[in-house]
Amino acid sequence: MMDSYRENMMLDLILGFYHPEKGEIKFYGIPTENLEPKIIRNRIAVVSQKPYLF
Repeated sequence: MMDSYRENMMLDLILGFYHPEKGEIKFYGIPTENLEPKIIRNRIAVVSQKPYLF
């Protein structure tokens, strides 16, 4: 199980807010640097692990 810091860092890397120091992140074999950030962000969903009652 990942701690919240690592989860946030992974999400930031995937969404393109940070770039990896080594290696690369790919979607369907295409490096994220070659994709528009909007394309990636439109295909990501975040599900909170904290329940909210409203």
